[in-house]
Amino acid sequence: MSMTWPPAPARSADDAQTTQREITAHFQASVDAGFAYWRINDRGHTELHFHSGEVFQLNESGVTRLR
Repeated sequence: MSMTWPPAPARSADDAQTTQREITAHFQASVDAGFAYWRINDRGHTELHFHSGEVFQLNESGVTRLR
């Protein structure tokens, strides 16, 4: 899978969903490779924790780096 960074702004809801799926697939590939793990925090939000220390929170509007 090839993706440019940063992704181009979504032009429609379908584009936004496609971009979200692509980003999630890349994150899952990091988990599958053993570089990270998923976590649900106390508020019920999905987080991606990399073993190198970075933490990202996924939500409806995008991804936020927490650490």
